[in-house]
Amino acid sequence: MKKHSAQMSVKEREHLAKYRDAVISQVGLRLSLHCQGRLAENGVSDQLALTAAAQGQPFEVARSQDGLKVAVRFEDKATAHCVVVSRGGVIITYWSNRASDQHFSLRLGEYQGQWAWWREAR
Repeated sequence: MKKHSAQMSVKEREHLAKYRDAVISQVGLRLSLHCQGRLAENGVSDQLALTAAAQGQPFEVARSQDGLKVAVRFEDKATAHCVVVSRGGVIITYWSNRASDQHFSLRLGEYQGQWAWWREAR
């Protein structure tokens, strides 16, 4: 199950940012091997991925076997750098797109479902 920020209330978006901040303050951040490979492929520094995770805008929460994962978007000039942070502070993956991308092709239908787990996780 996952939920996009377009489907969240202001309070939920604020809580998601607080959740990400709490993870970072409790366990810190580290890069997965997969993420390190993605960064190398894209010519992006480890520091930029860490900055994106810590300072970016969370835009999605997903539940996995290991707990909640938060997708975060950080805009740097014309590029939006996106990372996914696990409950354990691992930056799982990295991708980028144009900062001006309005995501008109976003399929919110894929995010439909019961959100009781999100209320419980908060």
